[in-house]
Amino acid sequence: MTAEKRKRTILIPLDTEPVSSDNLTFTAILAKYLNASLSGLFVANSRTLEAANLPFAFEINRFSAQERSLHQADLARLNRKSANDVQRLLNDVCQRNKISVTFTTLTGELIESAFAQPASDILFFPRQHNWVSAQWQYQARGQYRAQSPARQRLDQVLVYYDASAQAEEAIKLAQRLCNNHLASRLILLCEGTAPIEVVRALQQLGIRPGVQQVTTSDPLWLRSLYLTESSLVLIPRSKLAGLTPQQLSFLFAHCKGQILLLD
Repeated sequence: MTAEKRKRTILIPLDTEPVSSDNLTFTAILAKYLNASLSGLFVANSRTLEAANLPFAFEINRFSAQERSLHQADLARLNRKSANDVQRLLNDVCQRNKISVTFTTLTGELIESAFAQPASDILFFPRQHNWVSAQWQYQARGQYRAQSPARQRLDQVLVYYDASAQAEEAIKLAQRLCNNHLASRLILLCEGTAPIEVVRALQQLGIRPGVQQVTTSDPLWLRSLYLTESSLVLIPRSKLAGLTPQQLSFLFAHCKGQILLLD
């Protein structure tokens, strides 16, 4: 089956950290270009729920600096409300864009749970807040949405290129984003010199790509990239296959841009 005919699924890992309707709408655009469905995966943090069950567990309100008791039942209710709200947002976006969608909730670790899902692309949004601040943002605003302003266009789309089928798919996606004015710049991430035929093909389409050399022998090489919240990095999912759950959690906790792993 060719890449064009293959039905893909983009998995979106979610938790109580807010995500905006605009981010989900942009995800729907990616899904259209990839001929993909969307799958929301809401994960209630198992460690947080276990910690909240301890008799001395408390958090500090970041607005009033007052202590507040943590109770497992309260966190469970917060997770259910957050999951319901983001599911409603995702369903609305997919209905407007006529995209198939599924939604699953489970308890565990967010990154580990996402990578446990087989045969899917994975889209990670920037992680800006820890679970405590995310909870207080949610309670203060009374709804599931991001506090930062939405960005309708990407500053840059970065493509790790290694001539694999996933890299070729990433080039096609980046090309469409640029040609439809959804990305301002395309950057090829290469280990060594960028293939001249790829650069020329993009130039013939009116795209003048930048080139950045990377060294993936460092398992956390993505940290070396200059990213903003309106950056999108496209890389084969297999490039991160050798990382431990702890390395993956650290990596995505500190990446400022959106990361789409292509399966």
